[in-house]
Amino acid sequence: MIDSIFEFLLKIFTTFRSILIDLPLVGVVTDQKYIKLVGHKTNQEQNETIIAMAKVGYEQMSKAELAAYYNKQRKLDIVGVRRQNLHMIALHEVLQERFGYSPFRVEGAVIIGFGEEMEEGESSL
Repeated sequence: MIDSIFEFLLKIFTTFRSILIDLPLVGVVTDQKYIKLVGHKTNQEQNETIIAMAKVGYEQMSKAELAAYYNKQRKLDIVGVRRQNLHMIALHEVLQERFGYSPFRVEGAVIIGFGEEMEEGESSL
């Protein structure tokens, strides 16, 4: 009985050995083979989807609401979460479209921080 269990486990291990060797460390989804294996979108596709969905939400906000939301996020500051960064990109793009500028500090194509506080009064917008 023990031999048959051992043989069964060995067969499973050898069957999936090549897959296991190709997998990245747990929590790191960088290998295209891993992404295809589990059926997820690539990180770039996920990023684009999250940004597009966030932009739709921000586009529904008034200028005063956008300014208030930016100021609220500015007080929280950057916490290093991927989703926050994607939302910052979406907010940056919407602010540029609606106000003609964005207070985010940008170097090249990377948002590096929050800029000055935005005025929230309707008369200044």
